[in-house]
Amino acid sequence: MNSCDPSLVSSGSPWWVNAAIYATAAGALVFVAAYARFAPWRSTVMGWHVMTFMGVILVVASLAVIATVFGTAWPFRNVVRAGAWYAVAAVIWWRIWLLIRAQHGVDIGHPDRAAGSRGT
Repeated sequence: MNSCDPSLVSSGSPWWVNAAIYATAAGALVFVAAYARFAPWRSTVMGWHVMTFMGVILVVASLAVIATVFGTAWPFRNVVRAGAWYAVAAVIWWRIWLLIRAQHGVDIGHPDRAAGSRGT
């Protein structure tokens, strides 16, 4: 069975699959709202990354919720899905770039210092 099979997230899925989808979307939504409201995420590159990563997870989870409620036959679904998965890929590669920079001693803590200086 193909893991991209639309029937895996359709309304015909077992209740426990839908529950996992809804729990993921709800958790991502609560995190993004709480992080946006209470954390100083704009002050560091890692804060921006965490917010972006969780926002992308929220989009992907929301698409799964939409599929469980409305099915998979809606206009431009493949375009939206492709955009969401390209966003996941971009954020993962951003994380890899941040990891490499951190491992080489580049200060990634503050956006103004992350452009290439070592905090001097």
